[in-house]
Amino acid sequence: MMNDIPEDNEDTEQNPLDNEKKSKPLWNSCFQQSTNEFLQQFNECISVDEVFYHEDIAGSIAHVTMLAECKIIETHEKDLIVKTLKDIEYDIEHGKVELKVELEDIHMNIESELIRRIGNVGRKLHTGRSRNDQVAVDLRLFTRKHIKAIVQLLLDIVKQLSKLAHQHKQDIMPGFTHFQFAQPISLGHYLLAYASMFRRDIERLLDCRKRVNENPLGSAALAGSSIMPQKKNPDILELIRGKTGRVYGNLFSILTVMKSQPLAYNKDSQECKQPLVDTVETLDMCLTALKLILNNVQFNTSQMYTTAGQGFSVATDIADYLVKKNIPFRSCHEIVGKIIKLCIHEGKKLHQLSLEELKNIDDHVEEDIYQVLSVDKSVEQKDHVGATSPRQVQVQVEVFEKFVTDVTDVLKTM
Repeated sequence: MMNDIPEDNEDTEQNPLDNEKKSKPLWNSCFQQSTNEFLQQFNECISVDEVFYHEDIAGSIAHVTMLAECKIIETHEKDLIVKTLKDIEYDIEHGKVELKVELEDIHMNIESELIRRIGNVGRKLHTGRSRNDQVAVDLRLFTRKHIKAIVQLLLDIVKQLSKLAHQHKQDIMPGFTHFQFAQPISLGHYLLAYASMFRRDIERLLDCRKRVNENPLGSAALAGSSIMPQKKNPDILELIRGKTGRVYGNLFSILTVMKSQPLAYNKDSQECKQPLVDTVETLDMCLTALKLILNNVQFNTSQMYTTAGQGFSVATDIADYLVKKNIPFRSCHEIVGKIIKLCIHEGKKLHQLSLEELKNIDDHVEEDIYQVLSVDKSVEQKDHVGATSPRQVQVQVEVFEKFVTDVTDVLKTM
């Protein structure tokens, strides 16, 4: 069912940016260089979200139908896109489409394949849609589908437990409390306790089904995200932050498995292997990615310097200045509050206030206060151990350099 790729159609004119040896993500238009290969692997999620292909195509068909109904695209364009999406779905199901890591996720893979098959008409699919819309739609459709399947499995189990309870309603067994014998009970009664637990699960899942059955298309991730061509995301750093939750989850998996086990080995412990291995692999990838970032990081120091003085950031330094004039700190706090209030009222920054204006608030203020109003002086004056002055930072740098040397020597012995 592979769609033939039209040859003589002005709508399929190829963009010169497409003629690259490697597939290029559709969001990559404002980048001058390709993504680092390791970071590309770190950032990919196609290995996980390829299972969403059916939901992603269903969401795209709904979206493109809306575009046609709103007269944003022509009906014949919608029909071509829908037909091709269904062809792609069939081909993915039968292993005829190669899903590429460099295209990052299932959304980009499907859209790129659509464009490859029908050209520029395929580029109209993403009109008015953020990729984050697709993520939300796919997750909701996927969850909705599997809620039904899981509820059916749970229902089968409840049915089996109910049947067993009926068969064993007259069979007596010991009840237990604190792992000690308690009053005798019916085996059927015992089995129905678990049927009740699974019934609660079913009721919660059915409630979840109602909540998940909403269409987020059109939200555009609040105010636009991947829909914005000029935007650059700190994806790798966000992924490292996100994977912290994964490692925490692995920790709690192991703690939960080990909780309340009796002494010595139990088969439960086999479930500790997977989270341990996953944690090691996740840490290795995260730390390697962080090394690559730190090796290439550039700071916009001029912009940092410009913004460092905003928000009355040196106000506390004024309080310190006044304390040195033997004014009680609580009084200093009140004086600085009045100075800030004056700045706000006059629409001025601290260094723009005249000496006369400052003296009108408190006559302890002298000409030397303007030295305090500099962000450079503010940082330089914080010169105690572990503080932020350049001299103290250099001291700490040397401490860490020695630490690295010492641990490197230890590693050589391991």
